[in-house]
Amino acid sequence: MPDLRRLVVPLFAGYVALFAVLLHTSGPHVALWLYGSSSVVFGLLVALLSRVEWTPSRLALVILAGAAVLQVVALTRGPTTSDDVYRYLWDGRVQFSGTDPYAYPPVSSHLTHLRDGSLFLPPRAHCAWRIPDGCSLINRPSVRTIYPPVAQLIFDGGHLLGFGAGGTGGVHVFQVLAALGVLAGTVLLLRASLRAGRPLWPVAIWAWSPLVVIEYGNNAHVDWAAVLLSLGCLELARRGRAGWTGLLLAAATLTKIYPALIGPAVLKRRPWLVLVVAAAAAVVAYVPHVLAAGTDVIGYLPGYLHEEGYNSGTRLLLLGAVLPHPVDTVVGVLIIAAAALWCWSRSDADAPEQSAVVLVGVAFLVTTPGYGWYAGLLLALAVLARRLEWVPLAFAPTFVYLVRAEVSKATWYGTTIYAVAGGVLLVAVLARRRAGRASLHEVGVG
Repeated sequence: MPDLRRLVVPLFAGYVALFAVLLHTSGPHVALWLYGSSSVVFGLLVALLSRVEWTPSRLALVILAGAAVLQVVALTRGPTTSDDVYRYLWDGRVQFSGTDPYAYPPVSSHLTHLRDGSLFLPPRAHCAWRIPDGCSLINRPSVRTIYPPVAQLIFDGGHLLGFGAGGTGGVHVFQVLAALGVLAGTVLLLRASLRAGRPLWPVAIWAWSPLVVIEYGNNAHVDWAAVLLSLGCLELARRGRAGWTGLLLAAATLTKIYPALIGPAVLKRRPWLVLVVAAAAAVVAYVPHVLAAGTDVIGYLPGYLHEEGYNSGTRLLLLGAVLPHPVDTVVGVLIIAAAALWCWSRSDADAPEQSAVVLVGVAFLVTTPGYGWYAGLLLALAVLARRLEWVPLAFAPTFVYLVRAEVSKATWYGTTIYAVAGGVLLVAVLARRRAGRASLHEVGVG
């Protein structure tokens, strides 16, 4: 039998080379090819890693070093599939000018003095976001920011570290922050696995996945912070640190809203203290913005939900395929509420991630988001909980996003992608339960 350890390095080198080539290639459907081909190689690489016999310390070092290499590759060019980072740059600039980021949209005359050639360009033929006097790199320049207060603090930090640089210089700062966040999350997952005496190879599913490499190190989505704070929240809940659990729950939720889904899982120990601290932290975070901008602190959130089709039901790809609107929305809300109740009642105080991954996964199946960067939390929870059957679902939003952007906006593509991911999940869950029953039967017979 060949020494599998000798195969890891060349296969990983091929994986890195594939990323490097495709990241710097332009043309139709390149992003879709990048994710598709790299996902196949990534799957082979993780399967190989699961068979390699290395000491835990050696394997931990390999996983962490591999994550660092991939993040460095992601930093070698600007964002490939998203322009959200330019809003981060703008919000940081606005705050440092003494203006609340929720008060005005980028095109407002109140912010004319802040618009320069790094984020706003002269009129040209190919312009993704037009404004009256030219082009904007910032998406949706006519609306207020959507990002909550903790995300705004991160934007402040990026602005400070970048010395106020816009354009490429500022983007690199946020890419580096995201890359470091990915490495920190990898360390947390490795430590949790070592503490529990579990195999370490599943951590590579997070650390080396195309989703994490592209959406965080390359596209610099602030969701890396939401994932990191969520992992910290779950660890503190496991330790019984209720006050800190509530603080990190609020911080994660006020970075990107969806980490609130882990809330029911961390309420087994001193739930009222967790809730009170979380609520107090949210109030403290929002009060300065409410005083400065009033009800505009909700930003573009209602418009975003409308744009994504959540109010019309068109975003609910699976439920909408079998139920009319608004029945699909009502059923979806009931399903998530029931899953949250189950998560709260069945959560293990010593392993809250076990129920958290189910609630987050069910929410994905109901809401069927079309953006891959939201799925980093589900991927990290699947690794932390060792519920790897949820991994295919974590990749579904990315492929929905890329197919919609590069192939067709027809909803049946997205419905099919989620249906396939859901089918794989169902088969894996049934296989896990069957294997569990078989193990119990063998123990009983023995």
